[in-house]
Amino acid sequence: MNLLELPDLCILSIFDCLSLDHLLQVNLVCKRFETLYKPALHSRHHLVLIPTFSSTKISFDEILESFKYSQYSLPLFDHVSDDEEQPFRKTNRLLTNSVLKCPELTLTITEKIVELFPNLNSLLIFQRCAWQYDLRWTTFLLNHWKNLVHLKLWFWSYEYEGYEEGFESWSLKQYFELLFKSINSLPLLKTLDLNLEVPFYSSDKLSIDLPVIGQLEKFTFRSVGFERPGSSDVNLPLDSLMTYGETNGNLKEIILQNYPSMEKLLQLTPPFARRFTELHLDDELNSVNVADFDRFCLHFKSLQVLSFRVGNLSLAEVCYPLLDLPVLCHLSLVLNTDAASLNGAALKRNELPLEMLPQLSSVKALTLFLNTSSHDDIASLSLHILFPQVQVILLSHGSLRCTECGYNLNIEEITPQMGEQCMRQGWQALKKCTKLKKVTTNLNPISGKDSQQDFDPDEL
Repeated sequence: MNLLELPDLCILSIFDCLSLDHLLQVNLVCKRFETLYKPALHSRHHLVLIPTFSSTKISFDEILESFKYSQYSLPLFDHVSDDEEQPFRKTNRLLTNSVLKCPELTLTITEKIVELFPNLNSLLIFQRCAWQYDLRWTTFLLNHWKNLVHLKLWFWSYEYEGYEEGFESWSLKQYFELLFKSINSLPLLKTLDLNLEVPFYSSDKLSIDLPVIGQLEKFTFRSVGFERPGSSDVNLPLDSLMTYGETNGNLKEIILQNYPSMEKLLQLTPPFARRFTELHLDDELNSVNVADFDRFCLHFKSLQVLSFRVGNLSLAEVCYPLLDLPVLCHLSLVLNTDAASLNGAALKRNELPLEMLPQLSSVKALTLFLNTSSHDDIASLSLHILFPQVQVILLSHGSLRCTECGYNLNIEEITPQMGEQCMRQGWQALKKCTKLKKVTTNLNPISGKDSQQDFDPDEL
């Protein structure tokens, strides 16, 4: 049977399987396809909008990475065996077919997008540059799509070039406040994911008031680079959560990656605290606040992902309170074992017999930002005992000196071969993790994202 002999409903079903890149061109094939072209677009309920810029190239792989990775997180779906793998693959296909790349947003383009997709209920806007015009047209879109149920806005920019003094007063603050006003006006919204990694300065006192939290089922807020750890504004989303979220019994999942403090979080009631599934803390855990951390773990029993810095405690002392988190699957830690380093308090050596160490069997993925004085420091952490089921390790390993190899990068340079040899000697301790499937780490003693490589356990 010829394709054109199929009834309209069959052809529309075929169109529904096409990516938007292809669907937007079917009207050029024949007159019949031209008549079905707009009904096919109007039936689309999901859109991933990627405005492009002459100075920025964004690949779709980056979009998928954004879904698979939390900040400092690992690709759990690819390397950890659990029941979430299949839903992600389904989401992957849905995202692929829903991507619309367009030029920089303007009034004409946004009006055309609204015309082509009048029935959206799920929207992701992923923009590398978030200046005032981007926000204005995003606000325009939200004001025309009142039936949105799922909304993800990811503004991602560390581009300070061209940022001027006069630009600061109006550019981001007031446009973001208008954007939040539009979000609060969406009557059907159930899922809200805000990723605001954009440069804010001290004069930009942004007020985040989100009454819409009172109707949500899932709320995610990320602001790495938007509010820096220790800043006075860092707990702004918590104020809205405490005001509107605690009385919302339908709000079952909360993710915060903007480094709230334990002191602020412990003001939440335990029933409300158990709705949080991911937190990245501002605090450095040490002997002064370890009692607060005990209370924190008793409050936030539903955490699946947790990130914090470790001070003058042993890793075993840190892990004992974590036993109260039964579903914790990904742990991210900043550790310093070099007492001479300026990178914070040095981790205390474990003094307990190995058979008395706690075992966090729920942890499948481990991220370590590690500063050491020797490659032997990794073995002293006893990771294979503390995390017996770990399958994926991301190790960002900085080692400006090694007492075993005899180098000090503050004084002398070393050859790449010597640096790699030192790193690999430290990795041997990871082979004791019997469930390990993948390690992502650096060969260069000066850790950096660009030097990260993937290794199977037998390649260590």
